[in-house]
Amino acid sequence: VLTPVVDLSGRREEYQDRGLDASDMADDPIVQFQRWFAEVEE
Repeated sequence: VLTPVVDLSGRREEYQDRGLDASDMADDPIVQFQRWFAEVEE
């Protein structure tokens, strides 16, 4: 069973005012992605 592809392009946002700080990053890249995705859903 194939899951339909979700178009996320409408959720893109520039975050030029916020940089990436390594100390704020999760050790697990999957966990980090989940954090970022949760921010988008808010």
